[in-house]
Amino acid sequence: LGELGNYYHHSLLVSLRKEAPGKYIIPKGGLFDYVTVPHYFCELVAWLGVAAVSLHPLAITTFLTFCGYLAGRAKSTTAWYNKKFSDYP
Repeated sequence: LGELGNYYHHSLLVSLRKEAPGKYIIPKGGLFDYVTVPHYFCELVAWLGVAAVSLHPLAITTFLTFCGYLAGRAKSTTAWYNKKFSDYP
């Protein structure tokens, strides 16, 4: 489920590149209407699934590491959007 969401949101980003080459546009659709980087959320759902199914300490550690890493990236991306677009939520 997480990887399907990841694929879907990446395909939305690719369509923006085709729509306006070389320009930055605020992504719309899917979970982009609610969060800045829904593909990060979907990535975490995928890793949570791996950790839950395997219950292996390495998989759990990987999930927790990705949580910290992607949370920092999401915060930075949101700050960049706020700086770049005056009308960003």
